[in-house]
Amino acid sequence: MIESWLEDYHPHMSPEERRAMAEAMDVTMVEKTKEESMKTFYEINNVIRMSFIEMQYMKKVSWILLCKDNFFLFFGDFPNHLFLRK
Repeated sequence: MIESWLEDYHPHMSPEERRAMAEAMDVTMVEKTKEESMKTFYEINNVIRMSFIEMQYMKKVSWILLCKDNFFLFFGDFPNHLFLRK
């Protein structure tokens, strides 16, 4: 979802850079563009699309934290390297 949004709204970026941002779930460009788009009513569709991207990011982070807590409950130790990227 992030990669296609970047392709639509930031076509100057290289495909590799877009792919890397998408894989890392880097939402900094989304946040920056959303902040600017909120100033005008005419970009409401873009704001809605960016909100879905943010929800996808929050869902991933919540899932990681939930898995981490459950793993710790059952096994006592959590291998962070399996879920968190550097």
